Amino acid sequence: MYPINVLQLLKELNDKDICYLHWKSNEHLDEGLSGKTDLDILIAEEKYDLFVECLINNNYIKVVSMVWQQYPYVEDWIGYCNETGVQTHIHLHIRLITGKPYVKEQYLPFSEMMFNSKRYVFPGVYITDPNLEVIVLLIRTVIKQSSIIPIANNKYYSFGKNAKTEFEYLKKTLEVEAVRKYATLIFPDNSELLISIIFEKCSNKRMLRLKRLVIDMFEKDRRYGYMYSCLLSSIRYYYIKIRAYLGIPLCTKKAIASHKGLIVAFLGVDGSGKTTIAKRITKDFGWKIDFRYFYLGSGDGSRSILTRVLRRYTVLKRAKRFSNEFHDSADKQTSLPNLYRGPKGFKLLISNIVTVSNAKAKLLACQEMNDLRNKGGIAITDRYPQLQFSGINDGVHILDVGVGFLSRINRMLQKREMNLISEACRYSPDVVIKLDIPFDVSRARKHDSTDESIKQKINIIKSLNYVGANEYVVDNTGELEKTILEVKKIIWKEMKEAK
Repeated sequence: MYPINVLQLLKELNDKDICYLHWKSNEHLDEGLSGKTDLDILIAEEKYDLFVECLINNNYIKVVSMVWQQYPYVEDWIGYCNETGVQTHIHLHIRLITGKPYVKEQYLPFSEMMFNSKRYVFPGVYITDPNLEVIVLLIRTVIKQSSIIPIANNKYYSFGKNAKTEFEYLKKTLEVEAVRKYATLIFPDNSELLISIIFEKCSNKRMLRLKRLVIDMFEKDRRYGYMYSCLLSSIRYYYIKIRAYLGIPLCTKKAIASHKGLIVAFLGVDGSGKTTIAKRITKDFGWKIDFRYFYLGSGDGSRSILTRVLRRYTVLKRAKRFSNEFHDSADKQTSLPNLYRGPKGFKLLISNIVTVSNAKAKLLACQEMNDLRNKGGIAITDRYPQLQFSGINDGVHILDVGVGFLSRINRMLQKREMNLISEACRYSPDVVIKLDIPFDVSRARKHDSTDESIKQKINIIKSLNYVGANEYVVDNTGELEKTILEVKKIIWKEMKEAK
């Protein structure tokens, strides 16, 4: 079953008589149409504007690759099917270009020939004539190879895995005379070389002859010289390998072409499914686009190093338990002056130091998310800092109360936390998704929260608002998959509208 938006795109292209075709790798065309791999679409240059209009009409957005994966006359478009949640990735070729990995130095002058001989196949898409595609495949194969074929002997040429699969697939559908016709048009004086490679024996010797022939014949259509292309491809290849070996992060995902990404914040009471849904969205949408997950709470996923260290030795757990008791007593307006004295005061001090550490970690995370947004990436965050409610729901937690030396330290910590949270709130999210569940569902999912606490958090979540953010309320009492599909639809809509 193909995604509905893909079928609608093909129908619109055909109805408007837009000249296009899927020009290579038709062996896995079904997988491409189903969103399992990429589609390589070649269009007539004069039809570019009409084709882009069709893409936008069918829920596609333009994305850009890293600099070392960007090639002239090639664009990336990713579509999303609202009904099934499937993404499809189109490499849009305005001109035919191929070449070595990370370079793509060679233009191919076959566009007109391909359009004149294209074939119409199910489910309503035009493809390259297989008799021509097999020749293009051989040319692409020898161009991609960075070095001269080392041994010019009669042993069988060793294709790459994907190229070999394509070659064997195409050979099953070929007609000798049709292949000879195209070979004569492309290589008038050497057509028999192609015939012998395809129908007799694809040997190293013959492929070496073809490589030399291609280098000479298409020299005027090359962006870079042959040796420079080989060198540049090798440098980029080993640069990526060395970074991976050293464990240095290197983003290979794509960003929104407008270079304006999003910060998407998930809010909800305990048990509402924030973490589950946020991680699932990041995983599913992160197939091609730069989606990253951030946890901004103080629980097990905290980014604060101090929090993680203290948790290992159970110090934090005891300190936080006392801190909660302290806040309860503060709410009840009990006598507070002596709470910062003795062992209890030190426990509370430890808890407050950790709170400041968490606030610092949240600020750093918000700055990282803002950088990602400015580069066209999407930050998915579980929770978000706020200044509207203190002591709960990611607000300011340290109370300015008490007397004595420890209370003075506490006031310094309280001021520091307030400054950090205020700074973090400057990076307001673009989208806020509130996961709504009723009180009884939250209580059933989270047994360690009191009824009063749950009710308070539900009311606070409803009241929270972030300046400039588009707010959505999503019911998560039903099936998880339906909720995820609804959330995906919201995020994709926001991505399309990001400017």
